[in-house]
Amino acid sequence: MGVHVHDGGGSVRSTRPCPREPLRRPRRAALVIVALVSLGGCQKSCGSSASKATPTTAGSVRSSIPGGGSGGGGGSAISPASTPPATTIPPVTTTEAPTTTVPTTTTSLLDVPTNGPYSVKQLVSLGHETISGVVCDVRRGFVVNATSPQVSWTFVFTPAGDGGTGAVAYNYNIPKAGESHAATGSYTLSGPDHDGTRHLAFTVQDHVVFKGFDGTIPNRYSFDLVPGATCPPG
Repeated sequence: MGVHVHDGGGSVRSTRPCPREPLRRPRRAALVIVALVSLGGCQKSCGSSASKATPTTAGSVRSSIPGGGSGGGGGSAISPASTPPATTIPPVTTTEAPTTTVPTTTTSLLDVPTNGPYSVKQLVSLGHETISGVVCDVRRGFVVNATSPQVSWTFVFTPAGDGGTGAVAYNYNIPKAGESHAATGSYTLSGPDHDGTRHLAFTVQDHVVFKGFDGTIPNRYSFDLVPGATCPPG
């Protein structure tokens, strides 16, 4: 309500009372004070705690994310990165195929005859003839038989020295044809091969008479001597 004040001059001055301020709640002020005090204390204690904090390793830190980790549960441990174990490659084992040894038969020159006995083996033909014979010893004289559809004859060999060379001769007649042959010459005999075979070759001058022709014709012939013949003793 208003207050009338008389001053000394006889005038009256009216005044209004000052509005009353609402009362502050002492509990709220107390809470503010407590909060400020707590904040100051936290600044001191947290600063000292941070300076004394012990560093942690990656293995001891746990996730603070709610629901993190496996299965949506609480925080899970963060494992440090690990190095994968080295892979050991087993040694490669190779298996060689078994080899088959084929037995070979090697004939030594010491096991084969060098002089005989031999069988005659034909190599060529002059006129449908076939030859055959057995040579018991090349160092001694021997013969080889020849047969054709019109006539048969014999090659006669006379060795010289060890039988590696010598003289050869043959002759035959074909009366129905008016033909005759008389040949002489020389031969050579090779040494034994690995299987003992020896090669005989000869060259002759053949005196031929046939239908008015009378002259000499050179001729060549050859055959082999093969080990394995049988000769009578002596």
